[in-house]
Amino acid sequence: MKGEQVDARLRERGASAVEFAILVPVLVMIVFGIVYFSIYFNAAQGTQAAAREGARLASLRGTSANAACLAARDALAGVSVDEGSATFGVAAGAAPTSFSSSCSGSSTSAYPCVSGTGNVFVTVRADVTFAVPFVLSGAQTVSSTARFRCE
Repeated sequence: MKGEQVDARLRERGASAVEFAILVPVLVMIVFGIVYFSIYFNAAQGTQAAAREGARLASLRGTSANAACLAARDALAGVSVDEGSATFGVAAGAAPTSFSSSCSGSSTSAYPCVSGTGNVFVTVRADVTFAVPFVLSGAQTVSSTARFRCE
């Protein structure tokens, strides 16, 4: 009887090492997935805050579309996105259809609202780079649009 117990223990000696070897890659991928999802979520929240800040400024009378774009770009600083990929759009009445990678134009350009009763929209787009080892890598575009009522 005692010999049978010893044999059973010897047969199962490497079982825990095999289970560990099978589970560790799965657990590592789950951890990296959680980390990169949190980075993506932070970028989505940051682009939304940047768009909201640009739209808030664009809705104020006497503010130019370029100033709103600059405010959105400044609000994007510190967010985990590829700043070189960031594009901005400012439009009145509907979401912007054209975007630029830099806030160009005269800082004294016209007030973006067409009338005092419409809305102004600011859209911010940027890329988030991610790499989950052995599974995925690449860039995902994060886009957010904010709308404020023209003052």
